[in-house]
Amino acid sequence: MSAPTFTAALTFGELEASYPLYGKALRILIRDGLTRAKASRTEAWSRLERLHHSLPRQ
Repeated sequence: MSAPTFTAALTFGELEASYPLYGKALRILIRDGLTRAKASRTEAWSRLERLHHSLPRQ
């Protein structure tokens, strides 16, 4: 099985719609013992970060 690749940029609407999924993924990773430093290098983290910079007050 090959690892998924992320070649196409997601639209803002797609990022926002997947917000709960990214949060859940990070919670699972942290629950399984992933450190914050390693979690910050995940795709879920980077997508949540993009949302935060786009909507900092929400």
